[in-house]
Amino acid sequence: MSEKFSFDQPSWHPNHVFNAGNLTVNMPTFSAAPSRVTFIPYQRNKDFVGREKELAWLNEHLALPNAVVGITAEGGQGKTQLATEFAHLCAANPAAWPGGVQWVSMGDPSSVPSVVAALGVRFGIIGYAMMSLEEQVAAARRVFEGPEPRLLIFDNCEDPALLRSWRPAGGGARILLTSRFSNWKPNQLVRMPLPSLPRSAALRLLLAGRANVLDTSVEALCGDPAADAVCMVLGDHALALYLAGSYLAEKPRYSLKSFSSELAARMLDAPALKVIDPDSPTSYPRHVAETIALSVDLLNPMYEDNEHARSLLHMAAHVAPGEPIPAALLLQALRIDDALLDAAMRRLCAVGLAHNTRDGGVQVHRLVVAYAYAQQHGWRAHSHAECMAAALCDLARTANAAADLAAMQPLLPHIHYAAETAEQRKSSHAGTLFNHLGFYAQKIAEYATAKALYQRALENDELYYGADHPKVARNLNNLGCVLHDLGDLAGARAALEHALAVDEAHFGRNDPELSYELNNLGILLHDLGDLAGAQSYLERALQIDEVAYGPNHPKVAYETNNLGILAQIQGDLDRALDLHQRADAIDRLHYGTEHPRVARDLSSIASVLRAKGRLVEAQERYLQALKINQNYYGPDHPEVATTVNSLGHVAKDLGDPSQAHEHYQRALAIDKRCYGASHPKVARDLLSLGILARGTGNLHMAHMYYEQALTIDQACYGANHPNVSRTLCHMGSLCEMRGELAGAQAYYEQALAIDQRHYGPRHPTVAMLLGNLGGVLHARGVFARAHTCYEQALEIDEASYGFYDARVANDCYNLGVLLTDMQDRYPARAYLERARDIDMRYYGPNHPTLARDLSALGRVVTGLYDLRLAREYLAQALEIDEQFYGPRHPHVAADLNNLGLVVEALGHLTTAHDHYQRALEIDVLHYGDHHPEVAYDLNNLGSVAKELGNLTQARAYLERSLAIFESCLPTDHPKVCKVRDNLAMVETASRAAAPPKRSWWRR
Repeated sequence: MSEKFSFDQPSWHPNHVFNAGNLTVNMPTFSAAPSRVTFIPYQRNKDFVGREKELAWLNEHLALPNAVVGITAEGGQGKTQLATEFAHLCAANPAAWPGGVQWVSMGDPSSVPSVVAALGVRFGIIGYAMMSLEEQVAAARRVFEGPEPRLLIFDNCEDPALLRSWRPAGGGARILLTSRFSNWKPNQLVRMPLPSLPRSAALRLLLAGRANVLDTSVEALCGDPAADAVCMVLGDHALALYLAGSYLAEKPRYSLKSFSSELAARMLDAPALKVIDPDSPTSYPRHVAETIALSVDLLNPMYEDNEHARSLLHMAAHVAPGEPIPAALLLQALRIDDALLDAAMRRLCAVGLAHNTRDGGVQVHRLVVAYAYAQQHGWRAHSHAECMAAALCDLARTANAAADLAAMQPLLPHIHYAAETAEQRKSSHAGTLFNHLGFYAQKIAEYATAKALYQRALENDELYYGADHPKVARNLNNLGCVLHDLGDLAGARAALEHALAVDEAHFGRNDPELSYELNNLGILLHDLGDLAGAQSYLERALQIDEVAYGPNHPKVAYETNNLGILAQIQGDLDRALDLHQRADAIDRLHYGTEHPRVARDLSSIASVLRAKGRLVEAQERYLQALKINQNYYGPDHPEVATTVNSLGHVAKDLGDPSQAHEHYQRALAIDKRCYGASHPKVARDLLSLGILARGTGNLHMAHMYYEQALTIDQACYGANHPNVSRTLCHMGSLCEMRGELAGAQAYYEQALAIDQRHYGPRHPTVAMLLGNLGGVLHARGVFARAHTCYEQALEIDEASYGFYDARVANDCYNLGVLLTDMQDRYPARAYLERARDIDMRYYGPNHPTLARDLSALGRVVTGLYDLRLAREYLAQALEIDEQFYGPRHPHVAADLNNLGLVVEALGHLTTAHDHYQRALEIDVLHYGDHHPEVAYDLNNLGSVAKELGNLTQARAYLERSLAIFESCLPTDHPKVCKVRDNLAMVETASRAAAPPKRSWWRR
């Protein structure tokens, strides 16, 4: 049935004042003059709220000559209410609308001529009563075409043909129409889709009647959270809120919480929504369900477009109510082509049951969804629900497999809804849907949420399939991975071993399905410090897949790459490089040269090359990987960010802090866009920036970056996770650099406690932290405890990696330097020679780590008074670093400084001065004028200038050195005191004074 209204003239009161938002108008009486006739069949609604923006928009657009504007929305959203409010505002403004306002109801197209003829009576046309109906209509339409601006309102105009038939041919009329039909063409009108009410207005409409009955303010009632819940359940739908508000006003003691629960359970069957209110301001003759049914009845199944539109509506009943539905989901669920889907969506929008979204999907109001759901029964509802769940599983699988977070985001509310309802139905899809949600949560670092979702997936699949099914193993595997992320290594191991046992029982011990658990167990055992166990699992996975797929399959490449990573961790760089190159060859054979798997292999090769000191080659591989990832994913993908971050590391190693900073900032920007500001990948980028800032002397910025990274990691993982420990370690290093040795010790001890709890006392990561703690104890002069830390670190690393690993060499180096400072030079020399021999074997003869060892040996043999051997060692170190880094790198400056000390001791003061001067130039270029490294150079220059007798120059150098140290260190710091003493000796200019404490060896 079409909507019909009474057109009796309402009783108006002269000068009655009404308020609409910020617009206050005086209501005039009808003018009897033909040029100023106003007819609006409805009085203004005293409860009209929430449409101030829409009123302003209408006022702006209808001020244009010949404007035609359409308010479109599904039934009950308040189209006629808005038109009524606007009509009264225009009626109150005769200067703008001298032709008045005339309202034409088009709900029944056959009655439009009678309505127009009835309006003609008001125009005072001479002889009008004697005319035929056709003549009266023609006469009235001539008035519509008059030159003066007038507002014509075509209410419930559902057909473009109606607009074409009744639109004035000319004159000053502007048309405002209301319509459920939304597919108007731009050349027909300017459309204003009417959204649901803003929440604040929805609350006022819901609670105004009850507030009046209870003699209180609406604001007082709005404080009840249940009121917000009612609005949410009703989707802020104007008619539903009006009816619910009337119901609540009649039942003032009925709690909003109970009413919200009743609505959620019964929706359109709730008594409040089945009332037809005789006092409706627009005499609206239907309750909510009847309003929706009017539009549904227009979808005659005899026509194909209508049939597909009905199917679309049925499917919409099984996704998240009121949320935008992506077109890809509808295509997957309906199994129709794009053209048929477009036609179905157009038809659904045309009858006012949905509206288009910006991304090409549709949005169906939650009350329409409730109506569609209520029309389905038994097997049909179950079939539609299962079909939609299956479609969501397929799309989520594709998006997660590609790590496409953007593709998952519009699906998330629907997957959540479908998972909950599938669980209620005990559907086989429930576990899969929860699993996909868990995978997404894990990707965005919501690890606790991911854990809970994986556990629900596990419970559902165990219930449906039994405890020994491969899908249960899949859930256990995923649960184990997220427990690993959360730092629960024991729980992760138990889950992964359980998953492996289930799959072994189902598939046998040599099925490729086992490789997932085997790889994950290998990675886990590495983190547990069991490198042999990790290698055993990874090699077993490789062996299974080589037999199953042959030697050139992508899964073989994946496992070969994992073994390469482990080999690098074990210190076998040559084997690691061979494994990564084999993976690269397989992936190129399978995917071609421009695939992300190839980019992964190139990055792995680059990592090994960087560890071997072949920095330019590493940079080339990373750039190749970056080009592939950018071409494949676009410039703003997380994989691109990871590669760019790695390029930053290489640039830093090459002594190009500006380029490194640019890379790190780009990685940070990408990760923030992809994940938000609180993701562990963002913390990784901030940490990289902090390390770089520390290295360039910007200690304030370094501290800021570290604190931001620490905050993110603590939020993501909790306070006792290894990632938190990592950041604490860097903060300790920063304190150490600033001379805050007590603070550094506290950070290292906190990090050590975390890792000892997490990994146990014999893990390589614990060894690393013992080395750091030993370093700060060494700097504080607590030599005995530092020695204990270094020895424990050496013992752990020897047990973990063997006697010839680079980490063992580093422990020997630390012990050698400590014993040098303890004046125990012969054991120091033995440790340092062992470190040199291991590093020579590990890195080759031209690596900067070997230069570090040679520099330390130069120092210890200087203490043994073998200055010529010391000069030989230090010259070798300088040659290696110049060849590796180039002539203007900070490491070269350190070598020049150390060589200067020895040649000064040999009496070659001018040569020493030249070395110190060159070191100063490099450090100023690299760090700027106010860095502690520059202060070292200035101190040494001041000391040798004094020896050369140039006291003025010596004073200038030492004063600059003191100013730098005092700006970043406490006034009683040993370095400050040493420079101050040297300056005092220059001031006294006493040759008899004690030898100047002129220099530091730099490491």
